[in-house]
Amino acid sequence: SALNTCFVNAAGQIAFSATTDDNNQSGLWAGFPGALQKVARNGEPAPGTNGNFRLGAFQAFNDAGQVAFSAQIQDAPNTTLDGVWAGAPGALQLVARTGSQAPGFPAGVTWNYVSSTTGEIQLNSAGQVGISGRVTQLPPADTALTDGYVLMVGQPGALRVLAKAGDPAPGAEAFTFIRLSDGDFTLNSAGQAAYITDVWSGKFGIVPSSRAIYL
Repeated sequence: SALNTCFVNAAGQIAFSATTDDNNQSGLWAGFPGALQKVARNGEPAPGTNGNFRLGAFQAFNDAGQVAFSAQIQDAPNTTLDGVWAGAPGALQLVARTGSQAPGFPAGVTWNYVSSTTGEIQLNSAGQVGISGRVTQLPPADTALTDGYVLMVGQPGALRVLAKAGDPAPGAEAFTFIRLSDGDFTLNSAGQAAYITDVWSGKFGIVPSSRAIYL
């Protein structure tokens, strides 16, 4: 067995990932010392999908005892999918999954990539989640050269688009967002996010890019 990523919140609760002795299975646990609850374990059904968890590590833990993490989905038809989940032990909700409809976009625009490494998922004390990722359909070709980057914030099941590649950059009207840098954002208890982005000017980013911070 082995212990891995560990968090502690202001209430004295802990959250950690570990590998157990039985078949080297990974799992996630959270709660007060002496009263831990299982959050998820490899091979168990992944809420909101038809597959089972292949777990990574925790990425966020708030003072309400809620967690957020990414994982792969095993046994999905014809493909391997990635997803993000958030919530309290026993009440996990799917936040985003590759191949699913991307909130705030026209029908048929789906997640191509969702947050999967430390720093790319934020969770505030109100249970709101912030995630970065990419969508399959891009802004019109003449707005900017983009890779479909997007930043979303909100409760699981009610995400809203905070910023996306191709949007005009506030305060720099000649520029557009080109890349919302993975991991370079934070989320406060009011649901406000601060993030770093690359901005470009000119069709297809002919003018060199610059970096900017937005709140």
